[in-house]
Amino acid sequence: MKKNTILLILPVYLLLFSWLTLTSPASPAVEVKHLNETTLSQDEGIIIERAHSFLVTEDNSILVIDSKAANIKIFDMKGKRISIFGRKGMGPNEFVRPIMSSYRQPFVAIVDFGRKTIFIYKRSEGNKFEFIQKFLCMGLGGNFNLIDDENILIAGDKDDKNRKWQRIYQYNFKKNIYDYILSAEDAYGFDSVKQFKKEKNEKLRYIGMNNFCDVTDDSIYMVWTGDIKVAKIDRKTRKINYFGEKTGNFVTPYTTPGIKKAFHQMNYRLIYKLKRNMSYARYIFVSNSKKVGVVYVGPFKEDNRLKVMLQLYTTNGEYLNEFEILNAGASHHYEIYFYFRKDNNRLYILDTVTSEEFDQFYHIHEYSIED
Repeated sequence: MKKNTILLILPVYLLLFSWLTLTSPASPAVEVKHLNETTLSQDEGIIIERAHSFLVTEDNSILVIDSKAANIKIFDMKGKRISIFGRKGMGPNEFVRPIMSSYRQPFVAIVDFGRKTIFIYKRSEGNKFEFIQKFLCMGLGGNFNLIDDENILIAGDKDDKNRKWQRIYQYNFKKNIYDYILSAEDAYGFDSVKQFKKEKNEKLRYIGMNNFCDVTDDSIYMVWTGDIKVAKIDRKTRKINYFGEKTGNFVTPYTTPGIKKAFHQMNYRLIYKLKRNMSYARYIFVSNSKKVGVVYVGPFKEDNRLKVMLQLYTTNGEYLNEFEILNAGASHHYEIYFYFRKDNNRLYILDTVTSEEFDQFYHIHEYSIED
């Protein structure tokens, strides 16, 4: 074919390709917008000592779990502290080391890691908390979700009646009934228990074994911190489907002799330093518009800022898009926290910024997810 003919045909081909792209079935358009940034007040003598998780209620209260002070500090959406619930101790409304939270109106669940206990409260107007129930929970490895007023979905460690290790299970805390949903080998994508145990000892424990989950009426969605691969579990049939799009932005975590040595020495500062060039999945949510969101963080950038990425999928696993939503000031991957409000499709990020004087400031970033 002559060169001139090719040059004549090429524009026609490009025009036809563009028309086919625009008129063929396509993924639904989705947009992520940064709406607001709020700095939480730090009053002299009453400061957030160590934020470890947070949630945002439908009436716009921000509840921050302070693991060091062993209480819940409550703020309005302008960042003003309005009250404190709980204190350090072993008595009523007291905690040793609270680290996780879950909210489903009007119930708040708090994990006290120091007591290996989950506390359930009923929250009412004015941020009043009525104690409902507490129960032991020995193994937690990521997050948990209140499903209703008697069931909780847990991503953690639990042996079933056959002493097989489970990573996702449901617990009816009123009837004391366990429902085991996802085994460890399935959670990490291995073909057998033997393979899982080998990889656990050689790699998984050094990367991190945390799983994160969310739940709808029909399905449970789970992601492991070390990979962008979502497991979708049908709640009735227990059939598992996997999906995920590993883009060039995600740096798959790996382990080295140096990381293993620091791990055994419990030198966490060195571990965080050695892992700065990797990415870690840190959150998963399902919106009321049927979008699955996976948040991963890292690697750190040259300006010492932590990259925060959001991937969106349909609930059937179709990849939609990836967004870089924040350059965070957190000093490591596990100093940043996430919460998704299903009632308004808002994603909130709690970022920790340390000043040159080593003062810590906490910022809440709010994002909308719109079709």
